[in-house]
Amino acid sequence: MDAAHVHLIFCHIPIVGAVFTILLILFGIFMKSKDLKIVSLWFSVIVGLFSVLAYVTGDGAAETAKKTSGITESIIEPHEEWALYYFLTPEIQQSDGIASGTSSLSQHRAFSF
Repeated sequence: MDAAHVHLIFCHIPIVGAVFTILLILFGIFMKSKDLKIVSLWFSVIVGLFSVLAYVTGDGAAETAKKTSGITESIIEPHEEWALYYFLTPEIQQSDGIASGTSSLSQHRAFSF
């Protein structure tokens, strides 16, 4: 398994995870379950961590892709630019999940002292 394969694996986890997180929080809101809302916020943190891994493995994947015939820097450059935007969006969601999840845990009766 080379750097491109690792990058592809880490890229798909945040995409599927973001959809799952949205569905989970909507279900938590619909069911009026504070626990599901907290779990979904923490799940968004995990998705954000995988987006970091996807971004970090991108350079190695680009080097592997450049060795393939027909793949040039002009093809890879727009992908790298869009990757930065996609990297920042989950990171904002992740920080919101940490802030919301932490404050929710401190207010949750099972965790209050």
